[in-house]
Amino acid sequence: MGGSERAVVIDSDRADVGGMFVPIDVSLFEAIPGQLVQAFGEDPDYLGRVAGTLLGHSPSVIAVKDRHLHYRYANPAFHRYHGTTRAEIVGRTFTDLFPGHDEGALAAAEESVLETRAPRRFDCPLPRRIGTGHATGWVFALDPVGSASWLGLAYEDTSELVDSRVAARAAERRYEDLCRRAEVPLVAFSPVGRVVGANPAYCERSGYALDELRSLRTADLFSSSAVSAGSLPWRDLLSGKDSSFRSPARMRRSDGTLTAVHATVTYVPGADTQTPRVYCALDPVDARAPVGARPGGPLLGLVPGVRLDRTERQVIELLAEGKANTAVARRLALSRTGLDYRLAQLRRKLEAPSRAAIPSRAYALGLIEPGVWPPRVHQPPDR
Repeated sequence: MGGSERAVVIDSDRADVGGMFVPIDVSLFEAIPGQLVQAFGEDPDYLGRVAGTLLGHSPSVIAVKDRHLHYRYANPAFHRYHGTTRAEIVGRTFTDLFPGHDEGALAAAEESVLETRAPRRFDCPLPRRIGTGHATGWVFALDPVGSASWLGLAYEDTSELVDSRVAARAAERRYEDLCRRAEVPLVAFSPVGRVVGANPAYCERSGYALDELRSLRTADLFSSSAVSAGSLPWRDLLSGKDSSFRSPARMRRSDGTLTAVHATVTYVPGADTQTPRVYCALDPVDARAPVGARPGGPLLGLVPGVRLDRTERQVIELLAEGKANTAVARRLALSRTGLDYRLAQLRRKLEAPSRAAIPSRAYALGLIEPGVWPPRVHQPPDR
């Protein structure tokens, strides 16, 4: 190409089309010098021979138009896509070839390039040999032939990609409609833990309006280390190691109160350009059916009816941290008799056979949140 202008301005011969990377091999146009393009105007047969040699094997649909938008050349991929022959297209416009079909975005891109000579991308339906397909590509200016500007077109058949995207979006809409109608509370997070949606059942249970939820994160809604962006179970979901996990959790309502729930957390990869989501379904705690923090992991549960005061929770946390009785008493400003009383109360409430069994029993009952250090105890729910 002559001068500083280039026939094609496409980054690495690839065009980013709405989240899809569509390969467009138009680099062969750059091998045609301006003098040769001028020769095409004087000798159309020479155009066919030279351009056919250069572009005939390209899988991309490639065509050349004059300033009046008459086709002057099209490669074999063009004819396979549109069901035409060379004799049919030369000197004819799109409307001549495909009466009743609207060029749409392609026509707008061509007019823009004729006016500005800046490359334009288009993405629109185009007629195929059988039926109508979808094409994605570029229109760009070629060196002038005499005083007239010529256009180059390069595009790909993206019909299957578009059809699959439409089907995926339709499926997602059906899934979202199902979530809205479900009586089970559902809240959806982005992979980094920000709320991106919730169904009416969750809004009713939590007391939050949907607009309020969109500014919140997992840590704002749950006092559980497992149901938290960045936790090990969460990272295992995003990496594909696990498809879902269940964990006891404490759901924080809008008024600050906590409700014990079982959370089922599932990762749903985004289809095409859709954002991946982490769905969290909640169901009330059933003491008769404890759940695992992770598939195959230890069984955990919450114990309704057991009430622990602040000092008792602190005692459990310090014991779980490995502190001796003297260190626990000193930290909590308790006498030896006072600590012995607290330990006896905890053994009774947790049905622990010994002082040493208190931390283990508390963990097994789901009182100590898994994956947190130093250990943290949350208050069991009422019956």
